[in-house]
Order: sequence, then structure tokens, then C-alpha cells
Amino acid sequence: MRRYDFHLLRANSRSLPVIALFVFFTHTPRAQDDPLKQCQAAAAAKLETAVQICSDAIMHASLAPAALADAYLSRGTAYDTKKDYEKAIADFHEVVRLQPKSAVAYYALAQVAMEQSNSTEAIQRYSDALRANPKFVPALTDRGLAYLSKGDSDHALEDFTQAIRIGPEYIPAYMNRASVYARRNDLSLALRDYDRILQINPSYLPGILARANTRAAAKQYDDAIYDLDDAIRLQTGNAGIWARQSDIYAEKGDYAHAIRDLNAALRLQPSNATLLSARGYSETYIGDYTSAERDLTAALASKKDEAYFTLWIFLAQRKAGKPGIDDLKKNAASVKMDAWPASVLRFYLGELPSDAVLEAANNGDALKSVGQHCEAYFYLGEDALLRGKPDEAAKLFQQSISTGLSAYVEYRGAMAELDRMKAFHN
Repeated sequence: MRRYDFHLLRANSRSLPVIALFVFFTHTPRAQDDPLKQCQAAAAAKLETAVQICSDAIMHASLAPAALADAYLSRGTAYDTKKDYEKAIADFHEVVRLQPKSAVAYYALAQVAMEQSNSTEAIQRYSDALRANPKFVPALTDRGLAYLSKGDSDHALEDFTQAIRIGPEYIPAYMNRASVYARRNDLSLALRDYDRILQINPSYLPGILARANTRAAAKQYDDAIYDLDDAIRLQTGNAGIWARQSDIYAEKGDYAHAIRDLNAALRLQPSNATLLSARGYSETYIGDYTSAERDLTAALASKKDEAYFTLWIFLAQRKAGKPGIDDLKKNAASVKMDAWPASVLRFYLGELPSDAVLEAANNGDALKSVGQHCEAYFYLGEDALLRGKPDEAAKLFQQSISTGLSAYVEYRGAMAELDRMKAFHN
């Protein structure tokens, strides 16, 4: 099982809201433009009355064509905020009618298309915006995101790179390009972009977190922890950052520091099942089975159908010298038994042989298959260890580790067991 899926900050799906661009690309209002200024302010503030205020401005007889276009743009933005896309599109088309070379209007149409998951239309509209203004950096960056949504990372990289050439301090372009590099496992290129982001803005939290994740993926654990120390200084009250740092310590094999950081996270969110279970796993790694059972049982209380919590409670109990089988039967009754890792539960319950567990770990998705085998070998190894067969257990733990999935709790469990076995023999 993957250690965490914490919601760390990532690059936004859209570079800038339409109204923010509008501020930069329109004329400066004059005194007689009061209805327009009221419309712009209402749309920018996302007021419920924005549509009506902007409609009043549109009906104002004294508005010049440029000001009228601005009013339609603001009303379209208000409609977009309300997710009334048909009316938003109609207003943005009015802007195009009044100002055929309005890059912002085409950009607004592209943004609506993206909100409607129409990336093909969005790419066309972003391209229209760029024909009107070839140096429109947000349009380049967001067209890259539209290409990404179609699975076209090559064109996305071209757009992000061009956006950086034109706007060398435009952070969203770097963030998105680095994300593509990281997905391609070009970690050095991703880190280069994150380094540049943090030269531009050393306190940019999404960049700090993204670089930490990439450094961890490159197994640069100390550097990743250094980044997360900075992130914690910026947001001490963010439990997710404490948990992410704990996760990196755990991947490094430093479970004492992992537990310390989870203690900090749990002071902020004491009932969080993911945090409780994470601490329970690390407590199992260091042999504190009583604490592990306590934390995992608390986690299971809020997620009664979580098979992994059930499995680890059983392991903690067995390692503490308890039978565990009665609790396993009771807890397994709430688990859906038609999907992985139900086969492991059934094995521990005595309903399946070990070869059936390995067979069930096979999956048509190659990545899932590797992950499930990482888990299967670990759980079978724990069973062998509990049956007093350390040599068999060691081989199974080695097979779990050979998958290379160091972010899995089972991989880390196998590492901890082998270290314990080695220390015992020495």
C-alpha cells in the first residue's frame, strides 16, 4: 500500500483567472465609466449581483465600444463564476465581435472550454489568443496544460518552454514543465526548474513542496527534508507537511524521526485516520507493537472497511504475543472481499494457500501487479516469520524489496524485518 496520498500543493490547472488578466489588458477607466467600474469591481469580487450590475453597465448608452467590450468581458466572467457557461461564452463572443483582436476574450473562451473538459476547443481558443498576442504567457502556459490533458506532453513542453523564454520569471510555466519532467523521470531537469522557481521566489510554498517530492524521488532524502523544514517554517500548522516529512524519514529508515513528525501532525489533527495508521506502521517497524495496535485500532474505528488497517492490527497483535485471530475475523467482516488485498486476509484466516495469494496478486496493469506482489511477499514473509521459519521469511522479504517500491509500507516493513533479523544474528 502506498504510504500517503497527502494533498500537497501543485501547479494550478489555470494560470490566472480571467478577471485578473482583464485588469492588465484593458484601458484605464475614466470618470464617466462609473457603471463599468462598478461592473468590473463586482465581477472581480465574485458578487452575486455582478451579472445584474454588469447588465446595467451594458445597457448604459454612453459606453464607448471599448468600454462596452470590457463590460461584456466582466459579465462573462461573472457568468463563468456561476458556471453558467452558455451565457459566459455568449458574452465573450460579444467581446470578440467588438474587438476581433482581443487576446483576453479568446483566452476567456479557452478557460471555459477547459472547465467543460473540452481540451480540443481550448487549444484552438488559446491559439487564437496567441495569434492576437504572441507574447501572452498565460495563454501559452495554459495551452500546454490543455495539451497535457490530451496526453500530448511533447507539445505541452514546447509551450511551457516558450512561455519561459518570453516570461523568464513566470512561475506557473516552470511548475508545469517541471511536473512533466518529473513524470518522465527526468528528475535532474525537474530539479533545475524547481531551483529556478525558488531563486525567483524563495518562499513559494508549492515550489518548495514540489522540489522536496522530486528530491525524495531521486533518493536525495536529506535535501528533501531540508526543503520540508523550510515549508514547516512557512506553515507550522499544516499537518500534511509534517506528515510528508515523516514519510521521507520513514523511506530513509529513520523511524524515530518519522514518529516525531507524525506526533506533530497528530497534535494538529488528532483523529486523522491516515496519520494514525502511518504512526502505527512506523511503530510496528521499531517493534512497539502495543502502540501500533492502539493507533491502528483508532484508525480502523473511522474507516472500518480498510483492509490494510485490519492486516496490520493482526500483525501487531501476533508480534505482541496475542492470538489476534478473533479480532481479525471481526474486523475482516467489514472489508469488501472481492478485491485486493482480500486474498491476504483470507490467507491469514486460513481460507487460502500461499500460492493463491501470489496468483491473486497478478494484475493486467503491470504497475498494480508489481505493487501487489510487493505486498504479497511481505505478508507471506510475516507469516513465515510467525511460524518460526526465518530463512523462508528472509527470502520473501527480499522479494518484496526487489520490487523497488520504497514508498510502500510493506517494502519498508520488509526492510525493518531484515534489519531486525540481521541485528539478532549479530
